[in-house]
Parts: sequence; C-alpha cells; structure tokens
Amino acid sequence: MPLSAHHRGLSFAAVSAGSYGVVTTCAAIAYAGGTNPLTLVSFRATLGLGAALALVILVSRRYTLPRRAWGSFLLMTLGVIMINYGYMSSVKFIPVGLAALVFFTFPILILAITAIRSRQLPPPVSAFAFLLAFAGLALALGPSLGGLDWRGLLGAATASLGAVLMIWYSAAVVRHTSVGAMTLYAHVVIVPITLIVLGVFGGPSILLINPC
Repeated sequence: MPLSAHHRGLSFAAVSAGSYGVVTTCAAIAYAGGTNPLTLVSFRATLGLGAALALVILVSRRYTLPRRAWGSFLLMTLGVIMINYGYMSSVKFIPVGLAALVFFTFPILILAITAIRSRQLPPPVSAFAFLLAFAGLALALGPSLGGLDWRGLLGAATASLGAVLMIWYSAAVVRHTSVGAMTLYAHVVIVPITLIVLGVFGGPSILLINPC
C-alpha cells in the first residue's frame, strides 16, 4: 500500500533528523584524524553536488528554477551554508551531544515563528509534542557542560538558525521546481563558495575517507 504524502513527508523528516544526528559524530572522528572544518565542509559540498546531479538525472523531471523563486532560493541556500559551517565547526570546540542539542532547537524556533506570523498560539498538542521531544533529546544526549566553548555554541546556534531558513524557504522554492533541481542548484552555488573559502584560508588539510 503506497504511503500518503503526509506519511512520506514524515519518513523523509525522520531520515533527515537521523542523518543530522550522526553527522556530528562523523565530523568529530574526521577531526581526530587530522582534518579541519573548512576541508570537511568542502568535501561534503562537492560530494553533495554529485549526489544532487544523480538525483536530478534519475528522478526529477523539472530542471528549471523560475525567477520568482530566486529570492526564497537564495535564503534557503544561505541557510544550508550556515548549517554546513556552523554544525561542522561546532564539534571542533564542544561535545557532540551538546552541539546536537543546540542545533535541534530549530523545530522550536520554527514553531515560535509560525505562531508569531499567524498571530495565534500553536495548538497545545503541537507545542507539548515539540517540547517533549526536545526534553527527550536532552535526556538521551546528556550533554556535558564541562567543555563549553563559545565558538562551538555559536557554531551550533548558527546552524540552528540556518535550519530555520532552509526549511522555511525550501517550502517556498519547491512550489516552483522539484526537490532534486532545488538541491542541485543549491550545491552549484555552495561548492564554489566553499572551495574559495578553503583556498583563502590555506587549502585542504588531511581528510579521512569519511562518508559524513
């Protein structure tokens, strides 16, 4: 029995959350092996470009990005860049669990922004579910407060705000094009930026073969 659009969306959200939960651990392993955040971000962006191109070729039927979607697209892409640099750099300075906990404040931020824009409080059930999920995450991760570093906290907070931008404005972009095309164009913008930043700050360091 095929899944409804609602259940497909929930499945994709669960996969995304799981991926973001794992990626900080992988990044910490890569840093222990000698790489740095700029190298890791560039590697992930380049790998993502190849994956997005394959997705468009194999699945997507819409390749264009209409001009009316450009504003939302640029803000969404900015959000992705904030996640890439913020989240990947945070675990260089603070424990993985704490970085994940700060990053996953973005659902609560989205709920608050939605309530402000609609000028009405969210349904009590939704608000309770968000807060309960965040509390459960905090208990599960048990982040250590002994290794606080403002650079790591700033990176994770930046990534959380970036996730708000990415999710909020990607919803507007996909009204005009496919998810595959949106992802491809985002990486077409992101990859040159990451490579330029990498070159300006000294080039790549040692990079472990790491899928994250």
